[in-house]
Amino acid sequence: SPSSSSSLTTGTSSKDKYSDQYQSWSLDLEVTTPTMEDENKKNGDEMSARRSIAFSSKNALQLTLTKTSIGVFKNLMHAYTQELKAADEGVDAVAPETVASLYLLINKLGYPISLTPKKGLKVHGAYSDTLRPAGRTPLHPTEGYSRLRPGELVPKETHKRRVHIIEMKVSGFHPVDVALGTNDKVYYPLKPKKPLKDQPLYGLVVEIDRLSGNRTPEVTLRSPVQLVNHTSERMAVYWTKEDPSSSPAGRGLPSPASPASCVGKIEANGTFALSLDNAVAGFISLHPEQLKPSLSWQNREKEMTLSTTQESNSLPSFVCAVKEEERYSILPPFSLSKRAHHVFHLHYPVMVHNLLPHPLTLVGDWGAMEIKPGNNVPLTNYHNLEEAIKLNVKVVLDGVALTGDVFVDSTTPLDSAFNLSAAENEDHVMLKVRKEVKGTWHLSIYSSYWLINKTCLTLQYKLHDSKVITHKPDKKIVMFPHNKVSVQVLKDGKESDWSDAFSLETVGSAGVFTCQMTSKDSSASEQYQMGTSNILSRFGLTKIITISPFYMIFNKTKESVTIREAGVKSSELFTVQSKKLLPFWPVSSGESPQLRVALNNPSPEPTHLSYPFNYTENCSLLLRTLGEVPAIAVDVQVTSSATIIIFSPHYTGSVPIQVVNDTEWCLQLRQDIRSTGPPYEVLPMHSLMYSWDDPLGNKEIAWNFCQKKKPAVMYKASAKDGSGEFSVHKSVASEGSLLSLVSSVDQPTLGGEARGDKG
Repeated sequence: SPSSSSSLTTGTSSKDKYSDQYQSWSLDLEVTTPTMEDENKKNGDEMSARRSIAFSSKNALQLTLTKTSIGVFKNLMHAYTQELKAADEGVDAVAPETVASLYLLINKLGYPISLTPKKGLKVHGAYSDTLRPAGRTPLHPTEGYSRLRPGELVPKETHKRRVHIIEMKVSGFHPVDVALGTNDKVYYPLKPKKPLKDQPLYGLVVEIDRLSGNRTPEVTLRSPVQLVNHTSERMAVYWTKEDPSSSPAGRGLPSPASPASCVGKIEANGTFALSLDNAVAGFISLHPEQLKPSLSWQNREKEMTLSTTQESNSLPSFVCAVKEEERYSILPPFSLSKRAHHVFHLHYPVMVHNLLPHPLTLVGDWGAMEIKPGNNVPLTNYHNLEEAIKLNVKVVLDGVALTGDVFVDSTTPLDSAFNLSAAENEDHVMLKVRKEVKGTWHLSIYSSYWLINKTCLTLQYKLHDSKVITHKPDKKIVMFPHNKVSVQVLKDGKESDWSDAFSLETVGSAGVFTCQMTSKDSSASEQYQMGTSNILSRFGLTKIITISPFYMIFNKTKESVTIREAGVKSSELFTVQSKKLLPFWPVSSGESPQLRVALNNPSPEPTHLSYPFNYTENCSLLLRTLGEVPAIAVDVQVTSSATIIIFSPHYTGSVPIQVVNDTEWCLQLRQDIRSTGPPYEVLPMHSLMYSWDDPLGNKEIAWNFCQKKKPAVMYKASAKDGSGEFSVHKSVASEGSLLSLVSSVDQPTLGGEARGDKG
């Protein structure tokens, strides 16, 4: 039962108005219940309160009682009353927001544990000093041991004070002093008060979980033997005192004097700590009748297969148990060779992983089991992994069922190949299976290479035996068995030449290949240039090779874009609608192929097309067009496996030149002094945003001023390497004004500035 008084230590600070420094002080609050003796000492109704609060401090302080502070005390009193009520009802848990605690003790030892705090800790008054099995008790700091806040640094002089000590006593054993705040997992030997001959050695493991964020660290008190369930099913745990191997009838049945009893259940992917007696002595099984083989920390075998109960249809029939020695901090150090300190990991015997892009069906004595791409299923009917595992695999490709058998045993190499074939024809696919033993036998069925077709064409791949695999555009992935491939294009019943064979081995590589298609009379030919990229799948076994057009056009404008190759008579018009990305198969294979563009005109005349530009080099330009839209921005991005030509709406920042006329004369200009076309005019005190008429022409601007009494003379300024940086070839001073060409790489400006007679 709770005591009639309880102390709550809190910390705050007061500011010295003379030194501008903070002085720390601690406030002790003690809540007491008035007694009859206290009632007799008071007169009248002075002692009408049900409980009183006494507070004190080691340092002198000035405390002003306000409405706010009285409200704080009322809240403290309400919290304390709730704790007393919970204790009277036998509730062991306290809400975290009620009282801050340093640790939360959890008893998984299977025995009651008496708690006697010694250094820096105390058990709250609402809790019993005895921690029942499966019970929880928070530990609170005493004076001077305030809780460490997240991110708070501990001074060196107070570091030793952070070590907390509590005495724990298990019935029948000598008490043990447990230090909290040092190591996360410590083994403490338990010494019996009355040792017996051949008595097993007992131990207590104290494990602290500090990975709980801002929550109170959980301290688990358990035995040194655990079961870890790595399956997705719940299992019952059975214990028997006698060795099942000595039971009658050779069936592993327990003797009548020692029946198997259920001592708990392990949740899916959970952990179960055995009680103290069950851990150090006796034998563990997962079936109430099939007790052989059984688990014991004294067994020499590190791996064994156990039967399990079948509470549901999906519960495994067998599991594989792997024994592992657990590591602790031992204070003081001593040998654990003759003590229990083990973990038993429970796995499925066999797991089959489908790493194919298609569903896979396993057929066996249990029936048929489908595995979706990227998923896995356990096989629980295998109890002797020393024997060979036979699996019948079925995959449906293009409506044809392909089947094959997989044989795996202890001598099977890491990777082995097998074939799937169709019963009605000679079609077959070679796949591989990888065997990895991690307690469970993991069998991964995969293909060495995936080919992805993004060309919008029908492709054919040649195998070593001259057989051909057809890859249509609507078929996403083709599984390919060999590390080299030759490609052919199939279009309108015609076949192109085979490309040169290229390797599929190098991850991260990229390349280009060409398939040439020639007509029967050899008068015309088509070439299909494609790029490849090679990446590794996320599961690390399959190389994914993507085949895409080397040239692609992306129209980001709101208008349709029509293009034609310049200087190629056989070139046809090609229209790309708004917001579309399409492959482009050029006819020209010259050194400097060029394109011409028209907007919103699916059948433009040659005079309605723009000047040509080179689409095989990285560039960014503003292209003049004829029509309602005066210009379009063009960006060409060239990589080792693709060239993307992007058409975007033009914007102010995309114009390479701004011409500013600050003179009183009309300015005329054109690209290249040899040009015969009409010039552009810039009126006085006006400006002009100018882009090159011919992106492939000379980057020169010819300019003059229109004067009534003098003939017009054209002067020029040229750009260096087309970068927008200009140099003046000739300048002229006229009537006291100096005409200058002011330029920069980012925004070249052509202007005139009055200089008086300084010209």
